[in-house]
Amino acid sequence: MTEQVRSIRLRPTASNILQAGSNQIGEIFYDETNGTLRVFTGAEVSKVLASKTYVDSKTYTNDDIAWIAYADLASLPSAADNHGMFAHVHATGGAYFAHAGVWIELALKTDVGNSTITNDDIAWIAYADLASLPAASDNHGMFAHVHSTGGAYFAHAGAWIRLADTTLIDGKADISSLAAVATSGSYTDLTDLPSAITSLTGDLTGSVFADDSTLMVDGVSGTIPVSVVSGLATVATSGAAADVGLGNVTNESKATMFTSPIFGGTVNTTNITSSTALTLSATSGVFLSGIRRTSEEVGLLTGATGTVVHDTVLASVWYHTSIAANFTANFTNLPTTANRVFGLALMLVQGSTPYIPNVVLINGSSTTINWEDTAAPTGNASKVDVVTFAITRTGGAWTVIGSLSTYG
Repeated sequence: MTEQVRSIRLRPTASNILQAGSNQIGEIFYDETNGTLRVFTGAEVSKVLASKTYVDSKTYTNDDIAWIAYADLASLPSAADNHGMFAHVHATGGAYFAHAGVWIELALKTDVGNSTITNDDIAWIAYADLASLPAASDNHGMFAHVHSTGGAYFAHAGAWIRLADTTLIDGKADISSLAAVATSGSYTDLTDLPSAITSLTGDLTGSVFADDSTLMVDGVSGTIPVSVVSGLATVATSGAAADVGLGNVTNESKATMFTSPIFGGTVNTTNITSSTALTLSATSGVFLSGIRRTSEEVGLLTGATGTVVHDTVLASVWYHTSIAANFTANFTNLPTTANRVFGLALMLVQGSTPYIPNVVLINGSSTTINWEDTAAPTGNASKVDVVTFAITRTGGAWTVIGSLSTYG
């Protein structure tokens, strides 16, 4: 039975002494310099076991590796058993690495060198159609030609994007001649010119500008700016209607062209006609003298009952027929300017039973009627009654004074 030994103690010996000493083949020594066990093989004391400390501190170089040059490919060990191994084959003068069970040859510097790769060095592939292109997501940045479309493409963001060529641009825009046209300065050099406006019929909408961009007619407010007619005030004082140049003013917006006109001297017959309302307003009041005749439109209303709208924009006198009952007169669009009085009249053609406007609303709000002699009238059968209202606006409130006169 072999005797078991728990431990063996070796005398520490310096590395240089081990190499210089006289030893027997097979002797084992403890190299205290390198902290390792060494065995004498006959020529030298070789390392057989190293501590982790020794290995961690050791730097290995090419000289520490026993490189093997394999004579030929058949001499290489199994690639399947040595995955990742690198080896040199002397017969081919090449370098190889083991992968997926086979030896793969590496390209040599002499194969690649610093040569310039040209079109002739690339095996270009023309893809038959778009479906034949490889996956764009796997080939980001790749360029390719598709024969069926005659186009060039590049792979980006998982898609093949076509590049523009002359066949895509032709017919869309020819920019080569734009510089010459742009510098010629002639409007007639342009093509597809709009038709010139030679005459106008009907009403114009929008604003009108002069050649120098001066606003002639304001399409938003419907007025002619004062600056356009700035010289008319002095012309008007010359005395003749022909000098004023109004003639027949048929556009209501032209009535607002004067901010403070002064008609002096003699102005012969001048008709001012407006298709809607014509308002004369001045801070110090409007004074009319020498008036020979006035006429006023009358609003025609029939079958009055309940609340009846009397629009003061359209009239200030209303003619009622076939009155069905006492009614509420709602005077709408009455200006709320302070310290103003408005005179309104209702002509009532009475039947066998007379009726009157016994309630007054101003712009929809109820007001008290202060009747003449402090009592509301009852009207007169088969007569024409005229009810007049003097409506005053003071202190933010309305005062209504009413009276009735009978004719027949």
